[in-house]
Amino acid sequence: IKVADFASQNTAAGNAAIASDWLRRALLNEQHCIVVERQQMQKVLTEQAFQQTGCTSQDCAIKLGKLVNATCIIVGSFDKFLDSFVVEVRAISLETGQVVFADGIKGKNEQDIDQGIRGLAQKIAVSLHANAARASAGEPQLSESQLARRRQRLSEVSTLAVWAEWGKKSASARMKLIDNYIDDPDPEVVHAVCEVLKRK
Repeated sequence: IKVADFASQNTAAGNAAIASDWLRRALLNEQHCIVVERQQMQKVLTEQAFQQTGCTSQDCAIKLGKLVNATCIIVGSFDKFLDSFVVEVRAISLETGQVVFADGIKGKNEQDIDQGIRGLAQKIAVSLHANAARASAGEPQLSESQLARRRQRLSEVSTLAVWAEWGKKSASARMKLIDNYIDDPDPEVVHAVCEVLKRK
């Protein structure tokens, strides 16, 4: 996975760079994720005279990811809207050129953003693992509506996974996973739930 530096809007570029670093760090702590190190990535880009700052278009992101031999690239933005900070991310498969994950978080302070980014990392890891498992199993291509439902359900599971590991809502979140998702007809959703429940 390659995480491109986030674009910044209505906020300092340094804040966007920090947010992208936080996502790299969070992804490194997730199973099934191998993240291209920033220094390695920067060396390749310097050699190729490629400027990644502001690289938010899909075509630019694909070119950037291929330069560093990634299979997936994550692009995003860090913005200020009214009194909140907003992080938006997209994961793009370099094999198909399609967006395989898109989500965002918002918060009012550093703690909100840090926790939100860790939640995004969990969602990204679950989504990419599901895509890889489906491809290796030779599953038939899903329809757009089926893909949309899968993304929605996996996003919900990942959100509950964050709560399942933090604070007083942990037990409640785990019960919701069991009650509402363990019998889902989509095997990838069930697999994601089981992975969460395995954690202490």
